[in-house]
Amino acid sequence: MDYNKLRTFIEVATTGSISQAANNLFRTQPAITQQIQLLEESLELTLLERRNTRVYLTKQGEQLFKFAQHRLREIDDFLAEVKNDSESLSGEIRIGIRPDVAIYMLPIIFANFKIAYPNVKFTIVHGDASQTEHRLLNNEVDIGIQLLVENRKLLKTWPATSKPIILAAGEGYLKKHGTPKKPEDVLNHDVIDYTPDCDALAYWAKKIKKELEINVRKKRPHYICPDHGFAAELVKKNLGICMLPSYTVADELKSGTVKHLLNKKGLQYSMSFDVVVKKNANRTAAESAFLDVMIREVCN
Repeated sequence: MDYNKLRTFIEVATTGSISQAANNLFRTQPAITQQIQLLEESLELTLLERRNTRVYLTKQGEQLFKFAQHRLREIDDFLAEVKNDSESLSGEIRIGIRPDVAIYMLPIIFANFKIAYPNVKFTIVHGDASQTEHRLLNNEVDIGIQLLVENRKLLKTWPATSKPIILAAGEGYLKKHGTPKKPEDVLNHDVIDYTPDCDALAYWAKKIKKELEINVRKKRPHYICPDHGFAAELVKKNLGICMLPSYTVADELKSGTVKHLLNKKGLQYSMSFDVVVKKNANRTAAESAFLDVMIREVCN
């Protein structure tokens, strides 16, 4: 059972609120919601029921809550015993990462890591894949988390867990501009993407037909965004169609204010970030300890 998801579940069960749990864990509400959904899927159990703004435990959820609380207390007690050894570990770790991925991935990992290594400090350096790779190769960051890795001869990578991505648009946008009925219809809509040649949308189109990918790359996006977080906000404001990680609009998909478009059965899309370090680098004990945690908690 995933340790992070279990801690998230316990926080939600204790507070009875997704938003309060998100505040306590320094995460976004969609990230908390996705953690619970993934835990329920892995266990094939319904753990929580939502009524208005509150969440309540199911019978199975109550059983897991009592069991997990006891087990995690045992783990915390064990960590307390070894704390004297780990407290001597110190230093600073520089992490290169996109801001939207940092918000989703890092806070709960930091929280768990700090239990064992309270004296280690972190600096987050925001940047896209090429910027992070450049900083790794120039020793400006110690660990990178990036979508694409080009120089694999000099960099060592571990694939992180894949996240589903969907073609999405706000309900208000679709009411005004119409819902695409076939893939080619997307070309007539306002597109939100991350590069001038609509790279994310082209990735979607490539799985459907080659001709569509070519035409998509000729289309200029109406908005070019730095990351998924900003793109998701534009979609929620009904400004266009975009490929998004489903967790960024999880609540809106449930409420129906954001729609999953052209959801063809059998066609699935995902993205996978890599944890990246420079090969043959002399890593500090703190960097090695944190890298071990990253590989254990977020990698396949």
